[in-house]
Amino acid sequence: ADRVRIKSGNSGFGLSLDQDISESVGVWARFGYQDPDVSQFDNAVSGGVVLSKMLGRSHDRLGLAYGAVFPADDFKTATGRSDVEHYAELYYKYVPFGDGVLTGLHITPDLQVVANPGGDGGIDPVFIWGLRTQVSF
Repeated sequence: ADRVRIKSGNSGFGLSLDQDISESVGVWARFGYQDPDVSQFDNAVSGGVVLSKMLGRSHDRLGLAYGAVFPADDFKTATGRSDVEHYAELYYKYVPFGDGVLTGLHITPDLQVVANPGGDGGIDPVFIWGLRTQVSF
């Protein structure tokens, strides 16, 4: 797989857009591109929504996101893996005390799903459960 290489000389760019739709709804979108001559995946897109003030809790957040990364031509040729990798994430940030940003305790259970991992459509989707905690004071 000579043509699949990872080099420190990679370059690219990204675009990030965030917009509050209302006091309790925000949306975001991202796009990224990197040099296909040195990257296994050269394009990425993602987007999502964040809902706040859930269940009357002013600092809690519910987030849902979707994204996709696209294999570069050299990677597809060298490996035969040409499927788009898709991923989705669902999380809930529970804030038992604090302001939800700079202070307090934040507990965030998370579920991620990755379809076609590594660009291989022959692999079953991967489910990843997570739990993040943050204490700030």
